[in-house]
Amino acid sequence: MIKVQKVVKTFKAVSVLKGLSLEIKPRERVALVGQNGCGKTTLIRCLLGLYRFEGDIEIFKSNIKSEREEALKKIAFVPQTPPALKNTVGEIINLTSELCGFPASEIDPVARRLGLDISKCSSIPFKSLSGGMKQKLLIACALARKPQLLIMDEPSANLDPQARAVFFKLLSELPEETTMLLTSHRVDELSGIVSRVIELDAGVITIDDIVESGDTNILTGEQSCVLELKRIPDSVQAVLQEWSFTAQDRDQLKWEGIIASADSFRFHATLTRWSGIIESVNIRRIK
Repeated sequence: MIKVQKVVKTFKAVSVLKGLSLEIKPRERVALVGQNGCGKTTLIRCLLGLYRFEGDIEIFKSNIKSEREEALKKIAFVPQTPPALKNTVGEIINLTSELCGFPASEIDPVARRLGLDISKCSSIPFKSLSGGMKQKLLIACALARKPQLLIMDEPSANLDPQARAVFFKLLSELPEETTMLLTSHRVDELSGIVSRVIELDAGVITIDDIVESGDTNILTGEQSCVLELKRIPDSVQAVLQEWSFTAQDRDQLKWEGIIASADSFRFHATLTRWSGIIESVNIRRIK
Protein backbone atom coordinates (compact mmCIF):
# COMPACT_ATOMS: atom_id res chain seq x y z
CA MET A 1 0.00 0.00 0.00
CA ILE A 2 2.52 2.62 1.20
CA LYS A 3 6.29 2.11 1.02
CA VAL A 4 8.59 4.86 2.26
CA GLN A 5 12.30 4.23 1.73
CA LYS A 6 15.07 6.40 3.15
CA VAL A 7 13.16 9.66 2.73
CA VAL A 8 15.05 12.83 3.56
CA LYS A 9 13.43 16.27 3.52
CA THR A 10 15.45 19.37 4.25
CA PHE A 11 14.36 23.00 4.58
CA LYS A 12 17.20 25.54 4.40
CA ALA A 13 19.81 23.05 5.64
CA VAL A 14 17.50 21.82 8.45
CA SER A 15 16.66 18.10 8.12
CA VAL A 16 13.01 17.53 9.01
CA LEU A 17 12.89 13.90 7.86
CA LYS A 18 16.12 11.97 8.35
CA GLY A 19 16.28 8.86 6.18
CA LEU A 20 12.80 7.73 7.23
CA SER A 21 11.57 4.30 6.12
CA LEU A 22 8.24 2.60 6.84
CA GLU A 23 5.60 0.40 5.25
CA ILE A 24 1.83 0.55 5.74
CA LYS A 25 -0.18 -2.45 4.58
CA PRO A 26 -3.76 -2.51 3.23
CA ARG A 27 -6.46 -2.23 5.92
CA GLU A 28 -4.06 -0.89 8.53
CA ARG A 29 -5.31 2.10 10.51
CA VAL A 30 -2.31 4.07 11.64
CA ALA A 31 -1.99 6.88 14.17
CA LEU A 32 0.96 9.12 13.32
CA VAL A 33 1.80 10.94 16.54
CA GLY A 34 4.48 13.29 17.87
CA GLN A 35 5.07 16.83 19.05
CA ASN A 36 4.85 19.93 16.85
CA GLY A 37 7.79 20.06 14.46
CA CYS A 38 8.52 16.32 14.61
CA GLY A 39 7.84 15.85 10.87
CA LYS A 40 4.24 14.52 10.73
CA THR A 41 2.87 17.08 8.28
CA THR A 42 6.08 17.05 6.25
CA LEU A 43 5.83 13.28 5.83
CA ILE A 44 2.20 13.54 4.73
CA ARG A 45 3.06 16.25 2.19
CA CYS A 46 5.80 14.01 0.82
CA LEU A 47 3.34 11.11 0.57
CA LEU A 48 1.00 13.30 -1.46
CA GLY A 49 3.79 14.54 -3.73
CA LEU A 50 3.45 18.12 -2.51
CA TYR A 51 7.15 18.34 -1.56
CA ARG A 52 10.29 17.32 -3.35
CA PHE A 53 12.38 14.91 -1.30
CA GLU A 54 15.26 12.47 -1.41
CA GLY A 55 14.44 8.77 -1.30
CA ASP A 56 11.45 6.87 -2.67
CA ILE A 57 7.73 6.63 -1.92
CA GLU A 58 5.32 4.18 -3.54
CA ILE A 59 1.56 4.21 -2.99
CA PHE A 60 -0.52 1.48 -4.62
CA LYS A 61 2.73 0.50 -6.39
CA SER A 62 2.84 3.93 -8.06
CA ASN A 63 5.95 6.05 -7.59
CA ILE A 64 4.72 9.30 -6.10
CA LYS A 65 7.39 11.28 -7.97
CA SER A 66 6.59 10.01 -11.46
CA GLU A 67 3.05 8.60 -11.15
CA ARG A 68 1.48 10.97 -8.64
CA GLU A 69 -1.79 11.46 -10.53
CA GLU A 70 -2.46 7.72 -10.65
CA ALA A 71 -1.84 7.30 -6.91
CA LEU A 72 -4.00 10.26 -5.89
CA LYS A 73 -7.07 8.77 -7.58
CA LYS A 74 -7.37 6.35 -4.65
CA ILE A 75 -6.54 8.80 -1.84
CA ALA A 76 -8.79 11.16 0.11
CA PHE A 77 -6.96 13.84 2.08
CA VAL A 78 -8.03 16.29 4.75
CA PRO A 79 -5.35 18.88 5.63
CA GLN A 80 -4.69 20.43 9.01
CA THR A 81 -5.18 23.93 7.58
CA PRO A 82 -8.01 24.27 5.02
CA PRO A 83 -6.92 25.96 1.77
CA ALA A 84 -8.17 29.46 0.93
CA LEU A 85 -10.36 28.37 -1.97
CA LYS A 86 -12.42 31.01 -3.77
CA ASN A 87 -14.93 28.46 -5.08
CA THR A 88 -18.37 28.27 -3.51
CA VAL A 89 -19.36 25.29 -1.38
CA GLY A 90 -21.60 24.02 -4.18
CA GLU A 91 -18.81 24.30 -6.75
CA ILE A 92 -16.41 22.36 -4.51
CA ILE A 93 -18.97 19.60 -3.97
CA ASN A 94 -19.68 19.26 -7.70
CA LEU A 95 -16.00 19.34 -8.60
CA THR A 96 -15.15 16.70 -5.99
CA SER A 97 -17.97 14.50 -7.26
CA GLU A 98 -16.85 14.79 -10.89
CA LEU A 99 -13.15 14.23 -10.24
CA CYS A 100 -13.62 11.32 -7.84
CA GLY A 101 -16.52 9.62 -9.60
CA PHE A 102 -19.23 9.42 -6.95
CA PRO A 103 -22.65 11.13 -6.59
CA ALA A 104 -22.53 14.61 -5.06
CA SER A 105 -25.69 13.73 -3.12
CA GLU A 106 -23.66 11.37 -0.90
CA ILE A 107 -21.82 14.32 0.67
CA ASP A 108 -24.90 15.98 2.18
CA PRO A 109 -25.89 13.28 4.72
CA VAL A 110 -22.32 13.07 6.03
CA ALA A 111 -22.15 16.86 6.34
CA ARG A 112 -25.49 16.96 8.16
CA ARG A 113 -24.31 14.41 10.72
CA LEU A 114 -21.33 16.69 11.39
CA GLY A 115 -23.68 19.66 11.83
CA LEU A 116 -23.20 21.35 8.45
CA ASP A 117 -26.31 22.15 6.41
CA ILE A 118 -25.02 22.40 2.83
CA SER A 119 -28.32 23.83 1.54
CA LYS A 120 -27.73 26.95 3.65
CA CYS A 121 -24.16 27.59 2.49
CA SER A 122 -24.05 26.22 -1.05
CA SER A 123 -23.52 29.67 -2.63
CA ILE A 124 -21.02 30.91 -0.02
CA PRO A 125 -17.32 31.03 -0.99
CA PHE A 126 -15.36 28.38 0.87
CA LYS A 127 -12.87 30.94 2.16
CA SER A 128 -15.71 32.81 3.90
CA LEU A 129 -16.73 29.85 6.05
CA SER A 130 -15.66 29.51 9.66
CA GLY A 131 -12.77 27.18 10.43
CA GLY A 132 -15.14 24.55 11.78
CA MET A 133 -17.44 24.69 8.75
CA LYS A 134 -14.49 24.35 6.38
CA GLN A 135 -13.27 21.29 8.24
CA LYS A 136 -16.71 19.70 8.27
CA LEU A 137 -17.07 20.15 4.51
CA LEU A 138 -13.63 18.72 3.75
CA ILE A 139 -14.26 15.74 6.04
CA ALA A 140 -17.68 15.12 4.45
CA CYS A 141 -16.18 15.19 0.94
CA ALA A 142 -13.40 12.80 1.97
CA LEU A 143 -15.58 10.28 3.82
CA ALA A 144 -18.37 10.27 1.22
CA ARG A 145 -15.83 9.04 -1.35
CA LYS A 146 -15.17 5.84 0.65
CA PRO A 147 -11.55 5.93 -0.54
CA GLN A 148 -9.07 3.06 -0.48
CA LEU A 149 -6.65 5.27 1.47
CA LEU A 150 -7.73 8.04 3.84
CA ILE A 151 -5.07 10.50 5.01
CA MET A 152 -6.02 13.14 7.58
CA ASP A 153 -3.73 15.67 9.24
CA GLU A 154 -5.20 16.80 12.59
CA PRO A 155 -8.72 16.49 11.12
CA SER A 156 -10.60 17.19 14.36
CA ALA A 157 -8.61 20.29 15.34
CA ASN A 158 -11.32 22.83 14.40
CA LEU A 159 -14.36 20.76 15.31
CA ASP A 160 -16.70 21.51 18.19
CA PRO A 161 -17.12 18.71 20.79
CA GLN A 162 -20.34 17.37 19.27
CA ALA A 163 -18.94 17.28 15.74
CA ARG A 164 -15.73 15.73 17.06
CA ALA A 165 -17.69 12.83 18.57
CA VAL A 166 -19.65 12.32 15.33
CA PHE A 167 -16.45 12.45 13.30
CA PHE A 168 -14.85 9.56 15.17
CA LYS A 169 -18.10 7.61 14.92
CA LEU A 170 -18.01 8.12 11.15
CA LEU A 171 -14.44 6.84 11.00
CA SER A 172 -15.48 3.69 12.84
CA GLU A 173 -18.24 3.11 10.28
CA LEU A 174 -15.95 3.12 7.23
CA PRO A 175 -15.51 -0.19 5.37
CA GLU A 176 -12.91 -2.53 6.87
CA GLU A 177 -10.84 -2.39 3.68
CA THR A 178 -10.23 1.34 4.14
CA THR A 179 -6.61 2.07 5.03
CA MET A 180 -6.14 5.12 7.28
CA LEU A 181 -3.25 7.37 8.24
CA LEU A 182 -4.31 9.92 10.88
CA THR A 183 -2.29 12.49 12.80
CA SER A 184 -3.49 13.91 16.09
CA HIS A 185 -2.16 15.64 19.20
CA ARG A 186 -4.94 14.05 21.24
CA VAL A 187 -3.97 10.41 20.82
CA ASP A 188 -6.62 9.29 23.32
CA GLU A 189 -9.27 10.09 20.69
CA LEU A 190 -7.81 7.49 18.33
CA SER A 191 -8.05 4.58 20.76
CA GLY A 192 -10.40 1.94 19.43
CA ILE A 193 -9.99 3.23 15.86
CA VAL A 194 -6.35 2.64 14.97
CA SER A 195 -4.51 -0.68 14.77
CA ARG A 196 -0.96 0.72 14.78
CA VAL A 197 0.90 3.67 16.29
CA ILE A 198 3.93 5.36 14.73
CA GLU A 199 5.61 8.14 16.71
CA LEU A 200 7.99 10.61 15.13
CA ASP A 201 10.54 12.68 17.01
CA ALA A 202 12.97 15.03 15.24
CA GLY A 203 12.38 13.38 11.89
CA VAL A 204 12.92 9.74 12.92
CA ILE A 205 10.59 6.95 14.05
CA THR A 206 10.86 6.40 17.80
CA ILE A 207 7.95 3.98 18.17
CA ASP A 208 6.19 1.66 15.73
CA ASP A 209 3.85 -0.77 17.42
CA ILE A 210 0.66 -2.70 16.79
CA VAL A 211 -2.40 -1.99 18.93
CA GLU A 212 -4.04 -5.31 19.69
CA SER A 213 -7.81 -5.46 19.81
CA GLY A 214 -8.92 -4.07 23.15
CA ASP A 215 -5.39 -2.92 24.08
CA THR A 216 -5.39 0.87 24.08
CA ASN A 217 -2.65 1.35 26.69
CA ILE A 218 -0.15 2.39 24.04
CA LEU A 219 -2.38 5.39 23.36
CA THR A 220 -4.11 6.17 26.62
CA GLY A 221 -2.10 4.53 29.40
CA GLU A 222 0.25 6.22 31.84
CA GLN A 223 3.53 5.28 33.49
CA SER A 224 5.06 6.41 36.77
CA CYS A 225 8.77 7.24 36.72
CA VAL A 226 11.17 7.75 39.63
CA LEU A 227 14.55 9.03 38.53
CA GLU A 228 17.65 9.39 40.72
CA LEU A 229 20.60 11.45 39.45
CA LYS A 230 24.25 11.80 40.44
CA ARG A 231 24.06 15.53 39.76
CA ILE A 232 21.51 17.94 38.31
CA PRO A 233 22.71 20.27 35.51
CA ASP A 234 20.43 23.24 34.82
CA SER A 235 19.62 21.91 31.33
CA VAL A 236 18.45 18.55 32.75
CA GLN A 237 16.37 20.26 35.43
CA ALA A 238 14.68 22.39 32.77
CA VAL A 239 13.78 19.33 30.68
CA LEU A 240 12.40 17.45 33.70
CA GLN A 241 10.22 20.43 34.55
CA GLU A 242 8.97 20.50 30.94
CA TRP A 243 7.87 16.89 31.47
CA SER A 244 6.08 18.07 34.68
CA PHE A 245 8.43 16.10 36.94
CA THR A 246 8.90 17.35 40.50
CA ALA A 247 11.94 17.09 42.77
CA GLN A 248 11.45 14.77 45.79
CA ASP A 249 14.45 15.87 47.88
CA ARG A 250 16.26 19.03 48.91
CA ASP A 251 19.28 18.34 46.67
CA GLN A 252 17.00 17.86 43.63
CA LEU A 253 18.63 14.55 42.76
CA LYS A 254 15.44 12.48 42.99
CA TRP A 255 12.57 13.31 40.61
CA GLU A 256 9.15 11.79 40.04
CA GLY A 257 6.59 12.22 37.29
CA ILE A 258 3.90 10.68 35.09
CA ILE A 259 4.51 9.82 31.44
CA ALA A 260 1.78 9.15 28.88
CA SER A 261 2.41 5.76 27.28
CA ALA A 262 2.33 7.32 23.82
CA ASP A 263 5.29 9.49 24.87
CA SER A 264 7.30 6.73 26.54
CA PHE A 265 9.71 6.05 23.70
CA ARG A 266 10.47 9.74 23.33
CA PHE A 267 11.10 9.95 27.08
CA HIS A 268 13.39 6.90 26.97
CA ALA A 269 15.33 8.54 24.15
CA THR A 270 15.77 11.57 26.41
CA LEU A 271 17.08 9.38 29.23
CA THR A 272 19.76 7.84 27.00
CA ARG A 273 21.31 11.28 26.60
CA TRP A 274 21.70 11.49 30.40
CA SER A 275 23.21 8.02 30.93
CA GLY A 276 26.36 9.46 32.50
CA ILE A 277 24.49 11.18 35.34
CA ILE A 278 21.68 8.69 36.04
CA GLU A 279 21.94 6.71 39.27
CA SER A 280 18.73 4.71 38.83
CA VAL A 281 15.41 4.67 36.93
CA ASN A 282 12.18 2.98 37.98
CA ILE A 283 9.31 3.05 35.48
CA ARG A 284 6.03 1.19 35.98
CA ARG A 285 2.64 1.23 34.28
CA ILE A 286 -0.09 2.65 36.48
CA LYS A 287 -3.09 2.32 34.15
